[in-house]
Amino acid sequence: RRLHKGSSAFFGAKRVGMMQKKGEGSLAGWKTRWFALHAGELLYFDRPPALPPSKLALCVGRAVLRIHASSEPSAPPTLSWAVGDGTVLRMRVLDASELEEWAAAAEAAGVGVVRGYSPPL
Repeated sequence: RRLHKGSSAFFGAKRVGMMQKKGEGSLAGWKTRWFALHAGELLYFDRPPALPPSKLALCVGRAVLRIHASSEPSAPPTLSWAVGDGTVLRMRVLDASELEEWAAAAEAAGVGVVRGYSPPL
């Protein structure tokens, strides 16, 4: 669903930054995306802001941000957004401090945060 054009989608965001999003099926690799978290909506873009319209806008009003437990300290931190309609987006960030910034922004936007989540195998 395309809602915003260019960098205007980033004005007033609680948090803006890059994360890597895990694809599904034949696109199961990790891809770098730009994200903007607003109070109730998570937008992501294929390229840096101001170039394309958003690729996806998720209603995060009933979402939960899950911070995954790490089995390998050297692995990038992973997280997932579980949305009320059953959608789950799995992502990773560069380091623990960036992960904490996303968690704090999610909490500021009214999103529940679960730390130490272990995804099913």
